[in-house]
Amino acid sequence: MNIGGAWHTCSPIEFWYGLPASGGDITINNQIAVNWTYYCGPMARQPQPGETVGFFVTAGDQRLKDAAIVHERSNTVVIPFPASAGQTFTF
Repeated sequence: MNIGGAWHTCSPIEFWYGLPASGGDITINNQIAVNWTYYCGPMARQPQPGETVGFFVTAGDQRLKDAAIVHERSNTVVIPFPASAGQTFTF
């Protein structure tokens, strides 16, 4: 999240091979703050629709464990946070 002109990042949600889905609808009931970023300092908040956010994936278990065979991450994808009506992004 870009907070006060500075980018902040954390490892908000785990996803692994064989897990068909994870996270639920991130636009309702304060889901980002309650279930994704609750240990992440200034990021423990719900982005507003249209707010610029970035997403990337990392190898290994980074959520308070730092357990990884390799230390890699993908490129960052920056998008406007969707409204509860949902949105499709094409890259």
